[in-house]
Amino acid sequence: MCAHEDLINKVMRNELGMVGAVISDGDTVFDFVGGHNYSKTPAEAAGAALNAGCDQSWDMNLPPANRMGDPNGTVAKALQQNLTTLDAIHTSAANTLRQRFRVGLYDNPNSTK
Repeated sequence: MCAHEDLINKVMRNELGMVGAVISDGDTVFDFVGGHNYSKTPAEAAGAALNAGCDQSWDMNLPPANRMGDPNGTVAKALQQNLTTLDAIHTSAANTLRQRFRVGLYDNPNSTK
């Protein structure tokens, strides 16, 4: 689902009117490489997910101890290798931040929620 552009953009966002961020469950994008053989590298997997409209994936943002390594390197490598665009990254960041504001994560900056 995370690399299915028609389902995410045409159906969910356009036909059903969904607003907000599309977030994969844990290890989904990593599984593009290791489990489903959809992509050859983590950078290809991240690019495919971002290009399809998946805004956030746990495995693209985990600390270095996880299976994908460098927490920011996967998306940066996808951009450097022309597997995604800066526009796709900006759209993803905007969708994610908009959703966080919508649910009140920034209402009280001193809060520990």
